[in-house]
Amino acid sequence: MPETSEKKSKPSKDPRGGPRKGAGRPKGAKSARTIARERRIRQAVQDALAEAPSPEIEEADPFTALEFALRTYWRSGDLAGMVAVAKEMLPYTRPKMASAEPVGPLPGDLEPDPEPVPDEPGPGEMTE
Repeated sequence: MPETSEKKSKPSKDPRGGPRKGAGRPKGAKSARTIARERRIRQAVQDALAEAPSPEIEEADPFTALEFALRTYWRSGDLAGMVAVAKEMLPYTRPKMASAEPVGPLPGDLEPDPEPVPDEPGPGEMTE
């Protein structure tokens, strides 16, 4: 009679399943969607650089580089990248909010009311 090898499985600690050590995608690994988005962005940057004239690239200042990145992210459809670059550009394009004290004179409708001047003397202010 041939011997049959029956493997005896170890009883599991939790018979109902649950998370297992080493299962799933490793931490930090990129999903297929992330890889595709990064590939699309990289291709858009390469295409934009190929279209830009060489002297323009060599003479670009930091603001021009940020503007180039903003437009490239916009064309590639990466909204998160575009917003990140826009936040970096904001201090160079818009002034910061002023302090609470006004710089110039207030408009007439915002000036405080003048002190009231009585047109008749009050009961305790009788003049002779």
